Amino acid sequence: LCGEFEGEPFPPQALVYSIAFVTYALVPEYIHWRSSRLFFHLPDAAQGYRSIDVPGLAPYLEDMLTNPAKENIQEFKQTFALLNQQLLWYRFREPAAVRAEVAACALCDARHREQSRINAAKGIDAGGDALADVYADVRGDALGDAPADSRDAPGQRESAVAIVFCGMSRRSAHELRDVVRDTWGRMVAQAAPFAAQRFFVGAPSESAPELADAHRGDVIELPVVESYRTLNLKAFSMLSWTFHAFPNLQWVVRHDDDVYLRASALMAQLAARPPVRYYWGMFDHGSAPMRDPAHQHYNSYEQFPEQRHPAWGDIFPPYARGLLWA
Repeated sequence: LCGEFEGEPFPPQALVYSIAFVTYALVPEYIHWRSSRLFFHLPDAAQGYRSIDVPGLAPYLEDMLTNPAKENIQEFKQTFALLNQQLLWYRFREPAAVRAEVAACALCDARHREQSRINAAKGIDAGGDALADVYADVRGDALGDAPADSRDAPGQRESAVAIVFCGMSRRSAHELRDVVRDTWGRMVAQAAPFAAQRFFVGAPSESAPELADAHRGDVIELPVVESYRTLNLKAFSMLSWTFHAFPNLQWVVRHDDDVYLRASALMAQLAARPPVRYYWGMFDHGSAPMRDPAHQHYNSYEQFPEQRHPAWGDIFPPYARGLLWA
C-alpha cells in the first residue's frame, strides 16, 4: 500500500480489501502500528515497512513464498489473515443501515436498563428491598426448582446489577471460591450494587459432597450433573439462571474458579464499551474438534458437523476460551 492515508478514514479501504482477498499487505509502518487498535491481531496479517527497495522486492517475495525455511512465517501470516477475514465479516457483513438500526435499538435498551438500575439502587438506599428478601430464599437453588413467582420477581438488589461475574466451579472446590472472595472478589463486592458475583456448581447427588460454603449465599446449584462432559450444559444453565435473576444486566463475565482477574480493570473496560454485539475473551482461531469418542473433549459429527476449511479442514470457528469471557 502506497500513498497518503492521513486524510482517509481508518483503516484504509485498501487494507480491508487486501485482507478480504487474503493477500499479504505491505503497509506503511504507522498504519501497521495503528491497526492493532482496530483488531489486536490485524498487524500480524500484514507487514509494516519504512521504505521499499523496489528492485529487491520481487526476490524478497519469491523467497518468502518458496523458501522452506519461511513456511512458519507464511503459516503465521495466513492464520491471522484468515482470522481477520472472519472478524471483519462478523462486523461488516450486514448493510450499514441494518447495523445502525441494531446498534440504536441495543443502545436504547441499554439506556432503559441503566435507568432501571438507578431506580433500583435508590430503592436500596431508601431501605425498600422487600423483594430481595424473598428472592434470597431461592438464590442458592437451581432455577428450575425455584417457585415461579420468585423467578419472576427479582429483588431490588438484583435489579441494580449491571455486571455479574459467574464463576464455574465444582461442589468440592470451596477453597478456590474462598480465594476468589478474599482477593479480587473484594473489588466486585466494593462495586455493589452495580456488580455481583455468583459461583455455579452441579446438582447435589449421593456421591457429591455437601457445599461447605453454602452459608455464603453466592453459590448456585444448577440442575446439571457434576461432570466435565456436561460443562456446556452447565454453562447454558448458568446463562439461563443469570438472565432471570438479574433483569437489568448489561454484562456477563464467565470465569473459571482458579482465575485471578483484575476485576476493576475489566469493569472499567466494559463500562467504556458500547454494549452492542460485544464479545471479549481469549480467542482460539484454529482448534480442531476431537473426533475420538474416548477423548474427554469428544465432539460427534451430530454435535458439530465436519467443517471443510480451505486451509485447515475440520476446525472450530473462532471462539473465546472458557477460562474467561465477557
